[in-house]
Amino acid sequence: METETAQPPKPHWRIYWFALVLCSGGALFGYDSGVIGGVLTFQTFQTSFSIPPTNKTHTSAIAVGIQQAGAFTGCFLIWPITNHYGRRVAMGLCSAIFSVGVILETIDSHSLPVFYVGRVICGLGIGGSATVIPIYMSEMSPKEIRGRLGSCYQLTYTVGILVSYWVDYAVKMMGEETGARQWQVPVALQLVPGVLMGVGMLGVKESVRWLLAVGRVAEAWES
Repeated sequence: METETAQPPKPHWRIYWFALVLCSGGALFGYDSGVIGGVLTFQTFQTSFSIPPTNKTHTSAIAVGIQQAGAFTGCFLIWPITNHYGRRVAMGLCSAIFSVGVILETIDSHSLPVFYVGRVICGLGIGGSATVIPIYMSEMSPKEIRGRLGSCYQLTYTVGILVSYWVDYAVKMMGEETGARQWQVPVALQLVPGVLMGVGMLGVKESVRWLLAVGRVAEAWES
């Protein structure tokens, strides 16, 4: 008598939506990391913030470094929040923080300190999301596709970098006659994955493991 091998159930569409929302966090991280290098070289950016040629390298070092410092700090600050309030709240907060940072970066304030503050705030959101996303994804993904979804997060990070390079190239070709918009457009586009991640949290369930850990068993069954 032949024994049929049980096939694993096909993943529900909700899993793919869940993966898309979380992977937007990878794209967000990659795009933000890649876009700044080109923006800092634009003459329009240097004109907007009155950066003399002798300070270009110094400005670039600060703009890149403080984002990484913010991300490092965000990794630690997000832990008590995600443990106490859950993964969805933590992710939504990261999205909101990141979006505020992008807005501060995008406005033509003519003030480098304001731009730097925006970079730090963006870093806080990025660091927090980069900490929570892998945990959230592993807790909610079926074991049959868990590794695949984890790879998607890394893939979207690299895709985000790739897209940022082409966006920088495209606005570079627009020429300096566009003024501040030349650097504002690539910076503002960071809002796309940032907002998608935040809004997407409204359509996904809370982590089952977190719900069980805090004793919310009924909600865990629903999730």
